[in-house]
Amino acid sequence: MRAAAEPAFAVGGGGPVASRDDRRRGKEPHVSTTREPYRAWQLPPQDKPGAGGETSASGKSGEPGLDVTRPHPARIYNYLLDGTEHFAADREAAEQIIAASPGARPSARGNRVFLRRAVRYLVRRGVRQFLDIGTGIPTVGNSHEVAQELAPDARVVYADNYPIVLALDYAPSLMRSSVAGRTAYIQADVRDPKSILSDPQVRAVIDFDLPVAVLLVAVLHFVRDEEDPAALVAELRDALAPGSHVVVSHVSGDFDPERARTAAQV
Repeated sequence: MRAAAEPAFAVGGGGPVASRDDRRRGKEPHVSTTREPYRAWQLPPQDKPGAGGETSASGKSGEPGLDVTRPHPARIYNYLLDGTEHFAADREAAEQIIAASPGARPSARGNRVFLRRAVRYLVRRGVRQFLDIGTGIPTVGNSHEVAQELAPDARVVYADNYPIVLALDYAPSLMRSSVAGRTAYIQADVRDPKSILSDPQVRAVIDFDLPVAVLLVAVLHFVRDEEDPAALVAELRDALAPGSHVVVSHVSGDFDPERARTAAQV
């Protein structure tokens, strides 16, 4: 697990980047909170497939059974956020990470703050379509809730490779869209951008001829260097229309390499 102590934040497409000094002091990355919205891009008509307050989900058949004896990044992250969807192995691994890197829990919470602030910022910039990759286990304050609070017609597709998310009893209620908007959930992996971009559920909700915000929040550090994360991001970026954004947060060991190496071994 390639995890380290502190998150690094950035919003692509001309957005803000947290300064090194701010991160060292534990401050949130600066994101404009102007109340003056930019012109919203015109979304497709509501009679188009994938519109109209619906929430849909799709997964892969034949998935292996849930192994609760081994820690999983999504459940560890859920534990760090004080969630309830974790098991003993996840809690033990999380506590080992915290012991090695005491800032792990505040960083996880700060990462959620960053996600919500970034979504608000982009909605105020006129963005109405979001593709949230590596979303993890649903919790309160998901991307679509934040976006649709400001723009009820916003559309959000979630993608994650953890199959249990689709089976959670409370997931449908947390993923429920506003009447004017649309949400969907697909089981997919950030390492396979082509499968995400071509997925029928994604295409039903997202119009790639219009601006889209791709959210890669706390996910790229799980991609190994030999899997070329930069190329994966470039493939997603190249599919986007002008005016689109890529939002990235990534843990970093720059400030305490020794602790970062210890945490990464968990």
